[in-house]
Formats: sequence, C-alpha cells, structure tokens
Amino acid sequence: MPKVTYKCIDCGKERTAYSSSFNKGITKENYRCVKCANRREIHNPAWKPTTYKCIECGKERTDGPARFGGKTQENYRCVTCRNKYMATTPEWEERNKEGVEKRKNDPIWQSKMKIKNKNVVESKLWQENIKVGAKKRIEDINWWDNQLIASNGEGIWYGNRALRNANNNNRIYYCELWNDDLKRRIDAAYDYKSILSGKTRFDNNGRSLTHHHVYWQEKACCIWNEDTNGYYAWILNNGERVKYYIDGDPNKFVLLTDKEHGEVRGKKGTGKDRIYWIKLLENLVNERAKEGKKCYLSHEEYEVYKIEHADIIAKYKNK
Repeated sequence: MPKVTYKCIDCGKERTAYSSSFNKGITKENYRCVKCANRREIHNPAWKPTTYKCIECGKERTDGPARFGGKTQENYRCVTCRNKYMATTPEWEERNKEGVEKRKNDPIWQSKMKIKNKNVVESKLWQENIKVGAKKRIEDINWWDNQLIASNGEGIWYGNRALRNANNNNRIYYCELWNDDLKRRIDAAYDYKSILSGKTRFDNNGRSLTHHHVYWQEKACCIWNEDTNGYYAWILNNGERVKYYIDGDPNKFVLLTDKEHGEVRGKKGTGKDRIYWIKLLENLVNERAKEGKKCYLSHEEYEVYKIEHADIIAKYKNK
C-alpha cells in the first residue's frame, strides 16, 4: 500500500503516511496538522469536549470530537490497545514486513543504526544497567531455573544432573533408587503413555517420554513429619520454597511428553504454578490407585509384564 503526503491547509506542514493513518474524511483539501486542528477546535464556539472509554482496557480520554477520527463509544480503542489490535490484522503484518525489509536494505538506515548502537554500548548508563541487570539475574532463582531448562530441559530440582555438589564436585543424583530399572517399571505401569494426554514417544519427536516424580524432590519418601503424621516435600514455587504436605504415598511417578514436562514446572501469574500441577498429578495418580492401577510396577509385576506385553515393549522402546 503506497503512502500519501498531505499538506496542512493552515501552516503548510507536510505529513507522509499510509492513508489509513489519517482520520476518516480527511483529504488533501481539508487536512490540518494536529496543532492547527486543536487550535481550530478550541477557538470554535460550538466546540465541546467529549469523553470516550477504551472498549479493551477501559482507559478514558477527553478531547474534541474530531480528534477521535470518526470513532464512536462502541468502537473506540486507546492508542496502546489500537496498536495491539492492528498488529493482529493481515494488512498490518504485510505492511510491517515490507517496512522491515525496506529498512534492512537501506544503507542510510544501517549507517544510523551502527552509530546508535555504538553510542549505546559506550554509554556509561548502559554499562551500569548491564551490571545491575546481570547481578539481578544471578540472584534470581527463576532465571537460573530457566537457564537450566534451556541447556538440558530440566530446571532446578535435585534430579538435575547439571547441578554439582560443592564439597566433592560429584554430580548430585536424585536417589539411588531412581535408575533405569525403576524407569522401565514406570513405563510399563502406563503402557508407555502420558498420564495427561495419552501420547507416546511417537508424539514426542521419537524420544522416550519423561519420567517425572510428582514432587520434584530428592528422597521425599524419607522425610516424615511427626506433627502431621505424613510426608512432605520442599517445592520451589514462583521463586519461593514451599513446604508441601503429600497426600498419601510420596512415591508418585508419571510419564509426560517434553512439552508437558515443561508445562508442569508452572508459570507465575497464570494460576497454574508448580503447586497447581503437583495437586493435579497427585489427584490423577490417586484416582488410578482407586482403579487398581499403579504408577510403577514392582520387580515381580514387571517380570510378568515383560512376558505378557512383549509386543508393547518392542513397539515403544527406543532402539
């Protein structure tokens, strides 16, 4: 879509933009810049201010009727909400793509950006902000959690083998019983399917599903609370350690796809934090138990499963 240039009929100031950027009904014959239009309205005896409320966020704006560009109370959006709305339209996406491509190939724009970036990097304020930001990130446990996930798909939890013991520099292991033998018995209990979606490794880019301990805790089955006569686990939730009291048996394991394993970490501000997912998975495992289904088989049960379901094992086991 080509741009148009309008000249203010009062002061002669020009403005070049897409025609959709000009208020409805504006032509080259009646265009006035913002300054002249405001002056004209204010000195007009019939001018009366009006107040519109944004239909998206509710923010109010009081101005002359002409300044709303033909909008009504029913369709008025503030600048912020209008920009967000416009960004969802195919026309905006196409114009934005054209603009980016044009700037990218413009040597003048490239030269200006190089100078701007050089000035920013050499700015003492920028350098100080970088130092402050780095310090905040180092102190932010959620930042470390995200860094670990980006590197190996697992966040801060005792089973993450990227975390090391400061005393002897040995890798921290989840538990001596958290091994391949247990994982095979978890696979069998769920017939190699996700507890949330029923998906298999074929829906997980060919990778085996994740074996997840509901409570994200090293040896949760070892910590008994005499006051409540039950088990508990310390859960990292939204950057804070929460003492979570376990409902029943602490040995609750599930199978999840990689995407689901990322989701059950929880997300702050969504109402679905880590505690939310723990409760949900805890309830699902408990419901399975009521139906006589386990979340992991015993050694004896797995020996029987290997014989009776050799076809399932062959189908889903990674080769």
